[in-house]
Amino acid sequence: MLERNSRSTHENARYSAELLAGLGLKQVLLVTSALHMSRASATFQAVGIEVIPAPTDFRAVPEQQHLLRWLPDAQALLDSSLAIKEYLGLWVYRWRGWA
Repeated sequence: MLERNSRSTHENARYSAELLAGLGLKQVLLVTSALHMSRASATFQAVGIEVIPAPTDFRAVPEQQHLLRWLPDAQALLDSSLAIKEYLGLWVYRWRGWA
């Protein structure tokens, strides 16, 4: 099932819960990025959906061990900003009672 009307994780969970209730289902295989899985799982569980996590898009540190690795890098900045956004999002969702 793919829910297409949501604009946020919270809306996605709410709309999915309505669709699942109509089908008599309570459990889903939740596919999202590994970075987003904590907030997504908590949000779906908060609306009564049992989640089987299926994380994708894992971000890993390259195996290369050389001096250039210690220089500032645009990709590292992007990864850091994504992680900060996700942690802030999880905090806001918990504060609002959505996760």
